[in-house]
Amino acid sequence: MRNTFISAVCAALLPVAAAAAPVDLSTWTANGNGSWNLAGDNNSVRQTLNNSPTVFINQKDSQGLALSGTIKVETTSDDDFIGFVLGYNNGDLTNGAADYLLIDWKQGNQTYHGCTGSA
Repeated sequence: MRNTFISAVCAALLPVAAAAAPVDLSTWTANGNGSWNLAGDNNSVRQTLNNSPTVFINQKDSQGLALSGTIKVETTSDDDFIGFVLGYNNGDLTNGAADYLLIDWKQGNQTYHGCTGSA
């Protein structure tokens, strides 16, 4: 009986890893001229329009929260920037005083209409 109690107490004191729950993206919104297509399960989104910068945001204060996921790039026909922003506020794409952190990636250098996007 005592060993069972001690085992139960020890098990209760062990750190428990939080199970990752899928994020429901159906309440998120787009800023910019993107074409964001939400998957049927609301757990993933795909941007298909080759246009100016666009973001897909939750419009909530997410400081202190953890979010993990996968970003995929289809590199067979185009090579645009992809990434995510931290501290972005709704409307910051057109706000000259916006202050957010952009973490982006580009596979290779690309020149378009006289402008170069570097890898």
